[in-house]
Amino acid sequence: MSDRNVIEFNGAVRFEVIGSDQAGVTIARTVRRGDANEVKTTLEQEGALCAVSVSFTPPAHLAAIRAGKLPPPQQPIVDVVVHVPIGAPLKIDDVNGTISLEHLRGAIDATSENGEVRASDVGARLHLDAENGPVQAAVTTLQSGVDIDIESADGSIRLALPSAYRGSVDASSANGAVRSSLPVGAPSAVKVRAANGAISIVQQKT
Repeated sequence: MSDRNVIEFNGAVRFEVIGSDQAGVTIARTVRRGDANEVKTTLEQEGALCAVSVSFTPPAHLAAIRAGKLPPPQQPIVDVVVHVPIGAPLKIDDVNGTISLEHLRGAIDATSENGEVRASDVGARLHLDAENGPVQAAVTTLQSGVDIDIESADGSIRLALPSAYRGSVDASSANGAVRSSLPVGAPSAVKVRAANGAISIVQQKT
């Protein structure tokens, strides 16, 4: 098992805090496409570590589908709500869906292949990557030595930094405007890259 909480599936995921004094992780799901009876949500825990996965029972007539005699079924879409402790480190990989993170203080590494990534009121090392969608992030606290790395291959990026932040930002877009209320330059603990989309960086008001 990895050293972080890992979420891998097809659908949207939202993270909610359950309290700083709780170490457990719980999940709830909503099946938006497919047979709920055939969808299995698994939570594996090993000490403070956990892994969440979503799978589904292979359909009937699997041999005929593999032989091309029947069309393949649509993959189920499952939305998952994950309740985590406020300081839990997270690694999230989502194929199709929006990733939402709120009020978290642990390190976050989140990637969505086809969907938006949203993070609000976060305050630790942050890596957000949307391969085909926009990224929105609001960082509440930024300690010395903590890096922020945000990427989007095809989508805009909006980043709000703490009002107390006094450094520069390393921001560039191959095909899009870059607007920042902070100085733009490298090296910086804040790195923002867009291949095809605009970048907007502001400081939050006190």
